[in-house]
Amino acid sequence: MRAGRRGPDGARNWPAAVAAASVTAMARIALVAALGALVGSALPSPGLFAAIGLGIIAIGTGWLGFHRPGDPGFRRLAGAAAITAGAIGCLLGALRVLLALAAIDHVDRLLG
Repeated sequence: MRAGRRGPDGARNWPAAVAAASVTAMARIALVAALGALVGSALPSPGLFAAIGLGIIAIGTGWLGFHRPGDPGFRRLAGAAAITAGAIGCLLGALRVLLALAAIDHVDRLLG
């Protein structure tokens, strides 16, 4: 059995540094996730949960794309746009969950 490389935190088989090629598509991934969050907030029932999840993904990947000072301006701007659109999609999804819970509570009070 061959021993693997040890990374900075002591884990085996992890690269010591993230390569530049692994994060070049971060802005595109973040924008796709943000668009999915906005579309998911308008869809029926499972869409609101997808909107919350995709919004969190868009915020995280947009943050990673925005905080790379060596990237060109478009990638950083796309990361900032993904953070904003992802946050809006996540908030719209959360608002729909709260409205559904309020409606359930109202029906429960009417019947109870």
